[in-house]
Amino acid sequence: ERKSEFHSELQGLENFYKAVKYSLVKKVIYLSSMLKDYSHWWVFEVKRQAEILIKNQEIPYTIFYPSSFMETIDKKLLVGKNIMLLGESKYPMYWIAAEDYGRQVAMSFKIHHSENKEFFVQGLEGLTLLNAAKKFTSHYPKKLNIKQFPIWLFRIFSFFSARLQYGLFISEALNNYKEEFLAENTWNELGKPEISIEEYARSLENIN
Repeated sequence: ERKSEFHSELQGLENFYKAVKYSLVKKVIYLSSMLKDYSHWWVFEVKRQAEILIKNQEIPYTIFYPSSFMETIDKKLLVGKNIMLLGESKYPMYWIAAEDYGRQVAMSFKIHHSENKEFFVQGLEGLTLLNAAKKFTSHYPKKLNIKQFPIWLFRIFSFFSARLQYGLFISEALNNYKEEFLAENTWNELGKPEISIEEYARSLENIN
């Protein structure tokens, strides 16, 4: 995905609002990110502009700001038998399982009908990327290795690949974003997450 391309999160959302003028849509649910204010990178700017668009409409909305999803580890970082890490995260992230997030979204439908709401989505424990990877590998059904690569190496190769450049910017944001715990209100209203990194890793036994 490039800056000049059509972005479903923004242009697609604009088209959506044009279309719903003739429908009975009662609420909009949007998945943003806790990282959206980290930098002026166009990917985060798309999310910020989408949020402004949503808040300027008459249709009620609920916006979720998640931390890092546990699924990122095995769906994005796991290559063969290796978990590939780019650089080193300075601060812990409150990893959330998609299943827990889904339960919170479902609960928001039940209790918030016409109000505009915003929720931070964070898991039970703050872990750096490396520590999360270590816990994941120690409870994963198969033996895995962790490999770390320096940021400067990928910065060189990113000049030749838009995909690598995208991954580089995301990794730098994750490594340097100082995440605060802000999900207390979310837990009180929508329920506390239940799944730990260890439990998530063990749950993959019959999948992979």
